[in-house]
Amino acid sequence: MRSYRAGDQARIFELWKAVFPESQIDREKWLRWWQWTYEKNPAGQSWVCLAEDNGKIVGQVVNLPVLMKIGDQTMVVFLARDSMTHPGYRGQGIYYNLALRNYAAASEDKVNIGIGFPNNNMYPIDIKKLNLIGMHGLRPMIKVFNWKNVLKLRKLNNIVQSILSTGASLTFNGLIWRTQKAPAIEGLSIISITFFNDQFDELWTRVFNQSQIMVVRNKDYLNWRYGCPDRNYSIFAAKKEQQILGYIVLDHKIQENVKISIILT
Repeated sequence: MRSYRAGDQARIFELWKAVFPESQIDREKWLRWWQWTYEKNPAGQSWVCLAEDNGKIVGQVVNLPVLMKIGDQTMVVFLARDSMTHPGYRGQGIYYNLALRNYAAASEDKVNIGIGFPNNNMYPIDIKKLNLIGMHGLRPMIKVFNWKNVLKLRKLNNIVQSILSTGASLTFNGLIWRTQKAPAIEGLSIISITFFNDQFDELWTRVFNQSQIMVVRNKDYLNWRYGCPDRNYSIFAAKKEQQILGYIVLDHKIQENVKISIILT
């Protein structure tokens, strides 16, 4: 087990292919994504720990640095992501030991808090062995605009069951059956944008004290986060009298020939 070294990407890509054989990952797109995610992050370099066997990368744990506002302070925390073990090497404690090593490296760099969204396999290890604290599950909400197309989804029942299992049935029903008009605001305009300028730093300054804990959403972060290569986000800003009052970012996907938009922020 060792830390990432420049040039490891090619063998890490082979690990990704082994873990996600059905994805047919394009190598060049993946390399662009890797560079964007782990080399251009304005918060700094990630902590990447790898398991290697005879020159073959068989495990990976990554902690991505993120600037967060906590209370009245701004500090670096890490986001645990992209952890994986080669199918032929599972059940040997690779994830657990890589995570311990990576947490120690982040701690040595004076990072005091980490967060993550583990899958069902990793969650018991995180809670029972790595002593992470479970906080709260994510609550999905859906707004249907075209029932005719949605009903074509073969997995519609699974989607509905997933929503109901979160206890969000009332939210689900309300979103579907009641449509409210947005209140009219004199002088407000909604514009489509492709990048975030200095006005978004000004917006961040104005909203800084609205929440005790949130990611630092200045223009450097926003331009990096939504400048992901090979992705086309829809970004809209609310503007009044040359001042930015808010924004929303949508990611569009096609699922079984139905267009789905996900609100990212």
